[in-house]
Amino acid sequence: MRTKSRTGKRAVPSNSSKATEKKQSEILQRLTSKISNFLIQEKERIFLYSSFVIPFIAYWFTLPPGVTWGDSPEFANAAVSMGVSHPSGYPLFTLICKIFSFLPFSEKAYGMNLSSALFQALAVFMVYRTTTFITKNALISFLSAMVLAFSYTWWYHGRIIEVYALQNFLVSLIIYFVVRYLSDENIRWIYFSCIAFGLAFTNHLTIVLFAPAMLFVLGSKNWKENFHFRHLIKFTLIIGVFQILYVYIYWRATVAGSDTIIWNQPDSWTQFLYHVTGKEYSVFRKSASISTGVTRFINVLVKQFGPIVLGFAVLGALELFARSWRTAIFIIAVFLSYLIYNSSYNVMDIESYYLIQYMLLTIALGVGIDWLWKVREVPIPALSYAIPLLVAFTALSQIGSNWDLKYRDAIAHYFGHQSWKALPENSIMITDIDGPAFTMWYQAYSLHPKDKSRVVITRAMYMEKQKKWYRDFLRKKYPDVSWPSEGVAYGNKLYEQLIDLNYNKYKFFAATYYRVPFKNHVYLNQGWISSIVKPKVVFSGGIQPNKTLRWSYLTKIVRANRKEWYSGSFRKFKVNQEVGCVAEYINNHGGATLTWIIKSPDGKTYSKQTRKISTSEPISAHKFKVKDHASEGNWQCEIYENGRKISVLPFTVGK
Repeated sequence: MRTKSRTGKRAVPSNSSKATEKKQSEILQRLTSKISNFLIQEKERIFLYSSFVIPFIAYWFTLPPGVTWGDSPEFANAAVSMGVSHPSGYPLFTLICKIFSFLPFSEKAYGMNLSSALFQALAVFMVYRTTTFITKNALISFLSAMVLAFSYTWWYHGRIIEVYALQNFLVSLIIYFVVRYLSDENIRWIYFSCIAFGLAFTNHLTIVLFAPAMLFVLGSKNWKENFHFRHLIKFTLIIGVFQILYVYIYWRATVAGSDTIIWNQPDSWTQFLYHVTGKEYSVFRKSASISTGVTRFINVLVKQFGPIVLGFAVLGALELFARSWRTAIFIIAVFLSYLIYNSSYNVMDIESYYLIQYMLLTIALGVGIDWLWKVREVPIPALSYAIPLLVAFTALSQIGSNWDLKYRDAIAHYFGHQSWKALPENSIMITDIDGPAFTMWYQAYSLHPKDKSRVVITRAMYMEKQKKWYRDFLRKKYPDVSWPSEGVAYGNKLYEQLIDLNYNKYKFFAATYYRVPFKNHVYLNQGWISSIVKPKVVFSGGIQPNKTLRWSYLTKIVRANRKEWYSGSFRKFKVNQEVGCVAEYINNHGGATLTWIIKSPDGKTYSKQTRKISTSEPISAHKFKVKDHASEGNWQCEIYENGRKISVLPFTVGK
């Protein structure tokens, strides 16, 4: 910078300062040039590594603290306690989760969640490699892979304990190996795909849907050589050797005893086949309509990817025929096989079955964008960048819309720990299938396996006539309980007998989605759990019986993406922290007038709210902040239904 001298004349920069400035400028130019050259030369490697690292970090960032609702805690329990999960048993996934449960985290389930993040990110990585191999366009392949990585259902399964992330990775390997084979016809790629196929078959049986497409691949060229006896024997041996993993199911069924849940107790050949073939769930196929299923699939695609992205994918599928008609038929054949199968299956988590189709659409998306970018002549050169920018914007908008998955289903972790802690010794807890039941299985058989004074019973399984294996397990696990005789009664009558036989010895509790109406007993809420008592029992705090309150809890309010999330269940809060006092009802509860009263340590009313809740509003909360001037100490939230006190939740406030 030039300055004035004492005489008022400007000082002229010395030669040395000019030389220094010139040298610094040259260094900056060389550094900029090196960085630019590195990015140009190494862009493919950067995109390659980023296609794994970026999704993996995102999935890790949004991992729940432990188990989630659904099958997650059942799989966690099977892994930690070395049990057998629901059909088809999933031995590969169980053993892998067992390994990840040893990671040095305070919560075993967190390590198992991390395994899904790893495999889901690896699947994105392989989809990127497949798309790059077809298009030879790293940028377009990367952008397409990011659209897949951050779509809602895909991201959701990259953060929970479920079989789908592992299956997606194994399927992505098969797709890559087959595409490579269709390019150079080297039989080694088929051998590699057989390895992945064999492993996938020990994880999820839907891998058999690849069979028609694989037969086409082998028969479309050199079919005499490919179907030669020596190759067929090798294919069979490679796939078959991995099926040894299913021995785990029989082994655990014969040695586990009453240690943990061994679903269907497959210790005989008949029971083993029944379990591993999944016949138990054939009922879900009888009630399904293919046309309804296809419509549902299309609606989900449009919702998660948008019509423009899907249009590019359709163009890509057409362009694939021009580049490699056999690759196009292979991808379309797999897509249609899964579409028909999924459309004829009627389960709550059906969107999870769409993930393999998402991978195939992503590959087609990359081909379509590459064709539009390279092949079509654009009058205005700048417009050639509009399409990849549009895809990049789609991926970024997905991140913005879905990053709040961090708060999705995290409450299940708190439900499990706090419900178990609330159970006194010599207690029996009745839960519903899936969410509450599996979460309590994880508590009882994995985290507290030696505690036999707290009994956990899954309502729907215990009362079902065909689930004798489950009742036998409970009798062996808890011999001190007076169990009703087998075959005397089923359904709710079985529970009434159970309570009558053990009421003087055990305390009964419930945490259920749907209430079981007992003739001689009522429910008294205690937060996450409710006591099952006789009508004239006087409960502490003046709490009155209720028929429809599922559970109540205190939470920290988190606002993200214009949504309100209940991030967990807590009993300690800081001053100025927004607190939610939550009342959660069973579905179709009939509506009610709720009043929340927050009382400070001196017993005075700090805040109060009254409002009506409709039948379609199962979750309601009173939100409040404890201001600076309020006293610290022991507070409580009282919940009233139609003027009757139905719950009292104590909590503490501190700095």
